[in-house]
This record gives sequence, structure tokens and C-alpha cells, in this order.
Amino acid sequence: MMTVDEYETTEKGYEVILGELSAIIEKLSRKIDEVDTDKDGKLTFAEAYSVVDQAGDGIDLTEFQAFYQENLGATASESANFFYYYDTDKNGKIEGDDEVNNIFSSFDINKDGFLSKDEYINALVYQGAYILKNRLVPVAATNSPSFSIEAAFKVADNNSDGAITKNEFAPPGEITITEFIPTYMAAGLNRARSMYIFFLIDNNEDQKISQSELEDTFDSIDGDDDGKITLPEYAVMVNQTFAEVEEAVRIYPRIAALFMRADADSDGNLTRTEMRSLLSGADQDSDGLASEAEFKEFWRNNTGEPESRTDLLFGYIDQDSDGYFGNDLEPANLFDGFDYNDDDLVSSQEFADSMLFLFARATGDLKIAADAGQILGWFF
Repeated sequence: MMTVDEYETTEKGYEVILGELSAIIEKLSRKIDEVDTDKDGKLTFAEAYSVVDQAGDGIDLTEFQAFYQENLGATASESANFFYYYDTDKNGKIEGDDEVNNIFSSFDINKDGFLSKDEYINALVYQGAYILKNRLVPVAATNSPSFSIEAAFKVADNNSDGAITKNEFAPPGEITITEFIPTYMAAGLNRARSMYIFFLIDNNEDQKISQSELEDTFDSIDGDDDGKITLPEYAVMVNQTFAEVEEAVRIYPRIAALFMRADADSDGNLTRTEMRSLLSGADQDSDGLASEAEFKEFWRNNTGEPESRTDLLFGYIDQDSDGYFGNDLEPANLFDGFDYNDDDLVSSQEFADSMLFLFARATGDLKIAADAGQILGWFF
């Protein structure tokens, strides 16, 4: 249940949204008047397209982001979500009759082949509202102090002797994900980094970190196997982890675009039916199943992920290892895994968190495979 403070914060947030939307409407109205050369209050799809594609050579990501930033106040990441959603052929540009018609036919409410000023503004204002609404996040998620590797090391080094022992690093007991995330965010890490670290340590994926899992993590950081973690060893681990997180976050806009495409009613949640609709994008031969080849092509085209992680991802979701996804209970099991609050809906946050988990799992498995390859290479 929402607390009074959370309710008041949200209400104030929506007041800000309403004010910002009024400014957006005024700005878009002026922009449309400039393009509507015959002043009939209607735009052809080509005219509507030219509002963004002023150079006439197709809309690339930079041009799209500039338009959304100027007119909707969107950040580069927020704009990229919509760009990847509209760039259906994934060639890095929004162009051609199919993509243009796909965008503006959804704006054309009365289906007369034109966009009235109201239709055009309403569609973009809806997107502006979607962007602003999703900025209403808890204060704790954005107002943490700057993270310091040295400060974090000193906290773990209980006796201040300049090294972290296994007993200091891995105390008895266990910590749940709901305890872990706020603790690390309070230390200055953002939510994605906090969750990623949790996923890396939670080897058995039970949503808890045990003492033995912390001991395993200690061993992986202790590069010289002397039973102590020095500041340089600790810094290497932290920086490597942060680099992995940034690589994961890099595909967030593309993941968000997939979510938006599946979210048919645009309510910010996926039902089981909507979640399953993602399968149709990969099911090129429309047989109700996504083969391994179909899935890999779909996933690489839509996320830009390398083949190595794409191979592992398919292995995770193809639970009966028959080379296809979509049969038996596989889609239902995937939905249940993403729906971690068990409300029978997958929110955009659950979708992003679950993809981050899969990324962390694949990265860990690739490390294991690389280590095994080095051992085998040494013997053979």
C-alpha cells in the first residue's frame, strides 16, 4: 500500500507533469503550423514525417533524439526507447513507406489518411506523458551520495588493517534481495548496479545471499590467493563489475522498445497474452514456435547482443532443450519468472530487472566457460 508521503510525492509529480505537458502542447502547435503550408489544419503523412526529417534523408537516432529533446523534453535514453520501437527493420533509420505509415497510421484516429493538428499533438503529448510518468521514482533511487571504492573498502575492512579477510567479507547468516538493494543504494550505488552485484553473488538464484556464496565471491576477488583482499584487488573487481553493468544498461533502450511493442494497451504492464506476443516477432514461419535460429536472429537484430550471450539466453528459455521456444509450459514459466511480485502482470521494471538478471547470468556462465577453456588449453 502507498504511504501518505509516497502519495503526496506522486501527486506533486503529476502536477509537474501537467505543467510540462501544457508547454509541450504549445511548442508542438507552433511546429505544426510551420509545416502546414496550405493552412488547412491537416498534415499528410509525408508532411508529418518532415517535421522530424528536415534533411530529407531518413531519421537517424541523433536526429530523432534532438526532436524529442527539443519538443518533449526527453533525455537521450528516453528518446532512444521510441526510436528503436519505430525502427522496425533495425537499419538505424526510420524511413520508407512501411515505417512511416506504421507510425502515422497509429496517430490517425479517424483513419482519413491525414493527421489533424489535434491528432498529431495528442499522440506526441501521450508519449510525453508516458516519459514524464516513468520519471516518478522513489527519491532514494536518485539522491544517493557518490559511490567511493575506497570508502566501501574501509567499511568492509572492520579492523582497519588495510585488508579484508574472509571472515570480514563473509559473515554468518544470509541477506535477501529486498535487504541487499536498499543497503547498496544507500552506499551510493544506483539500482541497476546494486541488483547486478546481487545477481552475480547469488549463485543458486534463490533470491538470497548465503555465507558460502560470499565466501565463493571472496575467493574470486582474492587474486593472489593469500586469504586477503587488498584495495587494488577490490578496485579491480568493482571496476570490472561496473563495466559489465554499463554494458547491460546499454541495451536498456532496445529492451524498453520490445516491452512497449508488446504492451498493447500501453498501461505499463504485460499480461500473459501480451508477453506471449513477443514470441510472434521471433516466429518467422508462423508455426507457433520460435526455433533456435529464429530466436537468435530476432534477438540479435532487436538488442544488438553478441552471439555468445544470445546462445546462452536461448538455452535458458528452451527448458526442454528441443531447439524450440513456445511449446508446453515454456512461455508460462518465463512469464512467472519475470513476474516476481506474483500479481500476474509483468511491469516495465520487472521486465528490465529480469533482463538484467539474465545478462548477469550469461556473463557469469561465459566467465566459467572461459576459465574452463584456459584449464583445458593448459592440459592440451
